[in-house]
Amino acid sequence: MVIDRDLIRYTLNWVVFGAIAGLFAPVASDNSKLQHLIWGLVFGVACGYAFTLLQNTFNMARNRKITWGIAAAIWLGFNFAFAGISI
Repeated sequence: MVIDRDLIRYTLNWVVFGAIAGLFAPVASDNSKLQHLIWGLVFGVACGYAFTLLQNTFNMARNRKITWGIAAAIWLGFNFAFAGISI
């Protein structure tokens, strides 16, 4: 099934991105790098799932501009969501 293959590929890409971003995020005095890494992995899984769902729903032709628009919207939306959770 196409969704399964896409879900694995996109989620893996987002998880790697989230982990790298979590490792390079500035650490406040009460946080650790491990906590940033874990939140980065959770962020990657959430983004990967949402991206796959939107990509397979609204961009079946895999238009590059729409793909980047979806990626930017997902990244921005989940950054706001995760910032609200961590406050």
